[in-house]
Amino acid sequence: MTSNDTPLQYKIIEIIHSVIKEGLIQNKSRIPNLPKNSKFYEQFKSFNKNQLGYKIFSNFRIRNNIPEGLRLTYLGNELLKRNFTFYEFNHDIVPTPKMYLFLDQKMQWPYYFTKKKMVLFNQDDAAWYKLNGNDIEAFLETI
Repeated sequence: MTSNDTPLQYKIIEIIHSVIKEGLIQNKSRIPNLPKNSKFYEQFKSFNKNQLGYKIFSNFRIRNNIPEGLRLTYLGNELLKRNFTFYEFNHDIVPTPKMYLFLDQKMQWPYYFTKKKMVLFNQDDAAWYKLNGNDIEAFLETI
Protein backbone atom coordinates (compact mmCIF):
# COMPACT_ATOMS: atom_id res chain seq x y z
CA MET A 1 0.00 0.00 0.00
CA THR A 2 1.53 3.32 -1.04
CA SER A 3 1.10 6.47 0.99
CA ASN A 4 -1.49 7.64 -1.56
CA ASP A 5 -3.46 4.44 -0.90
CA THR A 6 -3.35 4.91 2.87
CA PRO A 7 -6.84 5.76 4.16
CA LEU A 8 -7.28 9.32 5.43
CA GLN A 9 -8.13 8.08 8.92
CA TYR A 10 -4.78 6.27 9.18
CA LYS A 11 -2.90 9.31 7.86
CA ILE A 12 -4.49 11.47 10.55
CA ILE A 13 -3.90 8.85 13.23
CA GLU A 14 -0.21 8.60 12.27
CA ILE A 15 0.22 12.38 12.45
CA ILE A 16 -1.52 12.62 15.83
CA HIS A 17 0.40 9.60 17.14
CA SER A 18 3.76 11.07 16.13
CA VAL A 19 2.85 14.45 17.63
CA ILE A 20 1.94 12.75 20.92
CA LYS A 21 5.07 10.55 20.91
CA GLU A 22 7.36 13.49 20.26
CA GLY A 23 5.67 15.56 22.95
CA LEU A 24 4.81 18.24 20.41
CA ILE A 25 1.13 18.45 21.26
CA GLN A 26 0.27 21.96 22.25
CA ASN A 27 -0.90 22.19 25.83
CA LYS A 28 -4.14 24.15 25.67
CA SER A 29 -5.69 22.09 28.41
CA ARG A 30 -8.14 23.64 30.80
CA ILE A 31 -5.97 22.12 33.49
CA PRO A 32 -3.06 24.55 33.79
CA ASN A 33 0.45 23.14 33.39
CA LEU A 34 -0.69 19.60 32.56
CA PRO A 35 2.68 17.92 31.93
CA LYS A 36 3.16 16.17 28.63
CA ASN A 37 4.34 13.05 30.44
CA SER A 38 1.12 12.76 32.44
CA LYS A 39 -1.05 9.62 32.33
CA PHE A 40 -3.29 11.43 29.85
CA TYR A 41 -0.51 11.63 27.25
CA GLU A 42 1.22 8.37 28.17
CA GLN A 43 -1.89 6.28 27.49
CA PHE A 44 -1.92 7.38 23.84
CA LYS A 45 1.71 6.40 23.25
CA SER A 46 0.85 2.73 23.73
CA PHE A 47 -2.27 2.68 21.51
CA ASN A 48 -2.12 1.01 18.11
CA LYS A 49 -3.64 2.83 15.13
CA ASN A 50 -7.08 1.26 15.50
CA GLN A 51 -7.28 1.98 19.24
CA LEU A 52 -6.32 5.59 18.57
CA GLY A 53 -8.87 5.68 15.74
CA TYR A 54 -11.66 4.86 18.18
CA LYS A 55 -10.51 7.72 20.43
CA ILE A 56 -10.28 10.26 17.60
CA PHE A 57 -13.28 9.32 15.44
CA SER A 58 -16.77 8.92 16.86
CA ASN A 59 -17.98 6.64 14.06
CA PHE A 60 -14.70 4.79 13.42
CA ARG A 61 -15.10 1.23 12.20
CA ILE A 62 -13.13 -1.26 10.13
CA ARG A 63 -14.86 -2.87 7.16
CA ASN A 64 -12.87 -5.22 4.91
CA ASN A 65 -9.64 -3.97 6.55
CA ILE A 66 -10.47 -0.38 5.54
CA PRO A 67 -11.30 2.26 8.16
CA GLU A 68 -14.52 4.21 7.78
CA GLY A 69 -16.06 7.17 9.57
CA LEU A 70 -14.77 10.73 9.81
CA ARG A 71 -16.95 12.25 12.55
CA LEU A 72 -14.65 13.37 15.33
CA THR A 73 -15.03 12.86 19.04
CA TYR A 74 -14.53 15.84 21.34
CA LEU A 75 -10.94 14.69 21.91
CA GLY A 76 -10.37 14.15 18.18
CA ASN A 77 -11.71 17.61 17.42
CA GLU A 78 -9.42 19.20 20.02
CA LEU A 79 -6.37 17.29 18.77
CA LEU A 80 -7.01 18.12 15.13
CA LYS A 81 -7.75 21.78 15.87
CA ARG A 82 -4.31 22.06 17.45
CA ASN A 83 -2.56 20.62 14.42
CA PHE A 84 -4.65 21.49 11.33
CA THR A 85 -6.48 24.44 9.84
CA PHE A 86 -10.15 24.39 10.84
CA TYR A 87 -13.34 26.32 10.24
CA GLU A 88 -15.77 26.56 13.15
CA PHE A 89 -19.43 27.56 12.85
CA ASN A 90 -21.99 27.98 15.61
CA HIS A 91 -25.60 26.94 15.06
CA ASP A 92 -28.66 25.92 17.05
CA ILE A 93 -29.90 22.89 15.10
CA VAL A 94 -30.49 19.67 16.98
CA PRO A 95 -28.73 16.97 14.93
CA THR A 96 -30.92 14.10 13.86
CA PRO A 97 -29.77 10.53 13.24
CA LYS A 98 -30.54 11.12 9.55
CA MET A 99 -28.10 14.08 9.50
CA TYR A 100 -25.36 12.00 11.13
CA LEU A 101 -25.96 9.16 8.70
CA PHE A 102 -25.90 11.46 5.70
CA LEU A 103 -22.68 13.14 6.86
CA ASP A 104 -21.15 9.72 7.52
CA GLN A 105 -21.90 8.65 3.96
CA LYS A 106 -20.94 11.88 2.15
CA MET A 107 -18.11 13.64 4.01
CA GLN A 108 -14.61 13.07 2.68
CA TRP A 109 -12.78 15.08 5.36
CA PRO A 110 -12.99 15.02 9.16
CA TYR A 111 -15.74 17.02 10.82
CA TYR A 112 -17.15 17.65 14.27
CA PHE A 113 -20.90 18.19 14.56
CA THR A 114 -22.91 18.80 17.71
CA LYS A 115 -26.09 20.70 18.55
CA LYS A 116 -24.02 23.84 19.11
CA LYS A 117 -21.33 23.82 16.44
CA MET A 118 -19.92 22.42 13.23
CA VAL A 119 -16.15 22.23 12.75
CA LEU A 120 -14.86 21.47 9.27
CA PHE A 121 -11.26 20.73 8.31
CA ASN A 122 -11.64 21.30 4.59
CA GLN A 123 -11.78 24.75 3.04
CA ASP A 124 -14.17 23.68 0.27
CA ASP A 125 -16.63 22.19 2.78
CA ALA A 126 -16.43 25.37 4.85
CA ALA A 127 -17.06 27.53 1.77
CA TRP A 128 -20.11 25.46 0.79
CA TYR A 129 -21.42 25.67 4.34
CA LYS A 130 -21.07 29.46 4.34
CA LEU A 131 -22.53 29.78 0.83
CA ASN A 132 -25.60 27.94 2.06
CA GLY A 133 -26.12 30.52 4.79
CA ASN A 134 -24.66 28.35 7.56
CA ASP A 135 -27.72 26.17 7.13
CA ILE A 136 -26.84 22.54 7.81
CA GLU A 137 -29.82 21.18 5.91
CA ALA A 138 -28.97 23.20 2.79
CA PHE A 139 -25.32 22.14 3.18
CA LEU A 140 -26.35 18.49 3.32
CA GLU A 141 -28.22 18.89 0.03
CA THR A 142 -25.09 20.25 -1.72
CA ILE A 143 -22.53 17.65 -0.64
